[in-house]
Amino acid sequence: MCIRDSLRDDPYVIEKGIDVDNMTEEMLVFEGTAREAAKAFPKSANVAAAVGYASLGLDKVEVKIYIDPKSDRNRHALRIESGHGDITAEASNVPFEINPRTSKLAAYSILASVRGLAQPVVAGT
Repeated sequence: MCIRDSLRDDPYVIEKGIDVDNMTEEMLVFEGTAREAAKAFPKSANVAAAVGYASLGLDKVEVKIYIDPKSDRNRHALRIESGHGDITAEASNVPFEINPRTSKLAAYSILASVRGLAQPVVAGT
């Protein structure tokens, strides 16, 4: 589920004529594979693509994208179902003011990774 600002300018939303500014209720705006999601939302579907690459593949991971005009967060819900058991995980992130397509946590994670690249390698404790 996404806040409207995170998907407003995506080509898919524009092409389908989805009026995010006048939405009053949560709406399913996309349903397809991770590959299709990445093509439809190239700036927003990074989590779907990452899950696809890390699991069954881009063509076997099913993705649903909702816009919720009442939400102030970007939410990712992951459900894994198998004959051995089920797993559900959910993340709800505050959008980054500079770019509402991503979260503040993602921005801080990138900064930490870059700092880690600049640090010398340390062996031991």
